[in-house]
Amino acid sequence: MSAARDLIERMWAADPDPVRTLAIKAEIDAALFRDDVAHDVGHFDRCPWSPIYLAKRPVRIGRKQLHPLQQFTYDVTLGGQAVLTGQQGQAVLEGGAWKVSDAGFCQLLALENGGSTSGLPPACGAAGASSPPA
Repeated sequence: MSAARDLIERMWAADPDPVRTLAIKAEIDAALFRDDVAHDVGHFDRCPWSPIYLAKRPVRIGRKQLHPLQQFTYDVTLGGQAVLTGQQGQAVLEGGAWKVSDAGFCQLLALENGGSTSGLPPACGAAGASSPPA
């Protein structure tokens, strides 16, 4: 998956403050642990398919004050531009390992294959690798 790896490396290289980026993610994780926020239904509509969170009570994440029932996500951009727009799928970090949905995995395979879905496993057609996002 060298193309995906390259994109992630470029994203981190372009991050003006990776320590702050990781600190914000740690704040989200801490808010989840304290039950200040919860995972809401679904995920953000572009790669890397960040979870959608729901504030359960007033909480500050980074510089943003969130209010009860306010949804938010942690969007990843490269130079202010969305990374891999229009992609389908979902990825979640569970037990220290990334678990990727079928559609997400198939999109990564297509990315590695120069964007072509030719030669991908048959299950990728069912997972929506070759169809545009709704």
